[in-house]
Amino acid sequence: MRVLVTGASGTLAPFVIRALWEWHEVVLLSRRPPQAEFAALPWIQGDITVCDDCWRAVQGMDAIQHLAAQP
Repeated sequence: MRVLVTGASGTLAPFVIRALWEWHEVVLLSRRPPQAEFAALPWIQGDITVCDDCWRAVQGMDAIQHLAAQP
């Protein structure tokens, strides 16, 4: 299953990504590059407040784990 993780450079994301990547194809979405540990995973640079970024990111995904937030 292809799973998009939004907010992939955030504080909670590493825990979720590690839990998912063993069983799923994980794609990351974030404004900033993800941690070096996840550099081999596909990364989409984008902002969840920009409709075109969201539309581009969800193409071909089976599920979305939404972690992005604006503090």
